[in-house]
Amino acid sequence: MRPQKDGDAVIGPFIEKTSLEAVLSEMGRLAIQACKHLIAFFPSDWQQGVAPRLGFAEATREWLATFYPEAPGA
Repeated sequence: MRPQKDGDAVIGPFIEKTSLEAVLSEMGRLAIQACKHLIAFFPSDWQQGVAPRLGFAEATREWLATFYPEAPGA
């Protein structure tokens, strides 16, 4: 990562708003993708899993609406 344009790559730690937002956004995107695959391993009729599934779906919708507001259905 380069905290300054044309600067040297720095491992960190550094807090630069744009880079921090980009990293957190990417982590959220990857978490959604990973969880979508993990959900497939749990039975859909498992009663203890219904509330977490609904919560995850809502959190996914909120995240997508925040980071991709122009997307259809967001």
